[in-house]
Amino acid sequence: MKQCLKLILFTMSLIALVSCRASKIPKAPSIAKFSGCNEKNLSQKEINKCSNQKMMQYIYDCIQYPEGITAESLKGMVVIGFDVLPSGELDNVLINRQANLGIEEEVKECFINMPKWDPSISSTGEKLSTKHAVPVSFPPIRYR
Repeated sequence: MKQCLKLILFTMSLIALVSCRASKIPKAPSIAKFSGCNEKNLSQKEINKCSNQKMMQYIYDCIQYPEGITAESLKGMVVIGFDVLPSGELDNVLINRQANLGIEEEVKECFINMPKWDPSISSTGEKLSTKHAVPVSFPPIRYR
């Protein structure tokens, strides 16, 4: 249980970590996030949690496992790096860390085909390009 909590905190901190491509880009007060959680009655913390949950559910639902393999039978983590463009599209999707699970390319493909995100927005309202890294754990961590 303690290890799961550490992994969840690690995952959420990586998702929240935003680094700009160039020093010319102002720091973003609004970080990029998976779309679909912008209800007006949610706090920013609740929106981020909802976004993380929806993104992970999308990933685990998207993965096509080879015959005889299930998500629960795998042990390890794949870390995917990518840019969120001002348009919300994902670009430069790369496998940053492999665990030799045999499904790393499938996880990458899920990110390549992922729906648009809500991009980061600067304090002046400008949409920004931002870099992200998302760990995808196996067996899956079920967010509550």
